[in-house]
Amino acid sequence: MDPVTVIAVAGHLTLSASASKYAGLVIAPAWDKLRKLLKQHLEKESKPEDLQPEHLAIVDELYEASRAGVRIDLIVRGICCLRPEVPGLSDDIRVMSIVDRFLEHARIFYFENGGELEYLLASADWMPRNLDRRVEIAFPVLALGLQAQVREVLEIQLADTVKARRILPDGTSVPIAAESRPALRSQERLYEVTGAHGIFSQPSETLHA
Repeated sequence: MDPVTVIAVAGHLTLSASASKYAGLVIAPAWDKLRKLLKQHLEKESKPEDLQPEHLAIVDELYEASRAGVRIDLIVRGICCLRPEVPGLSDDIRVMSIVDRFLEHARIFYFENGGELEYLLASADWMPRNLDRRVEIAFPVLALGLQAQVREVLEIQLADTVKARRILPDGTSVPIAAESRPALRSQERLYEVTGAHGIFSQPSETLHA
């Protein structure tokens, strides 16, 4: 990350200084910037004629992406305003909730981006208070080793068959069954892989490859 960008953000927080652009970062309150970022990725995953130009709320942006054929997986811990898996509206959106011992929110955003994979970590979720009334930041994960770790966190959470529940179109939820897969409790698995002898304990040169 460019040190000048980091200094600019610090100045914004401590000195009320402002900058028109923060290279590589998404700063809230700045919904327009986040919307532009989403639009950029959606355009690479769908046909331009499938996307509408009008300003939409974030839930509507996701609906629009689904109608354009973009597959979306959301991990939502609490209240979810979006209705997933509604025919003609959100067929390609899957929402799951994981509530377990630890109060954790990964806040990882992963875009396939037309084959150009992109990972972002954020200090907050997409609640209106964070988008519109607080100073929050989302930043890119650039090192390949760190990207692999972030992807592993997502894969573990999406594979949860113990504490995960699938959100249905009517807002109710059902447990996600293991079926033929081994039972996996994501928080326990993440606790294992992030320990001293876990798969994340890699030499620094590997992480920054």
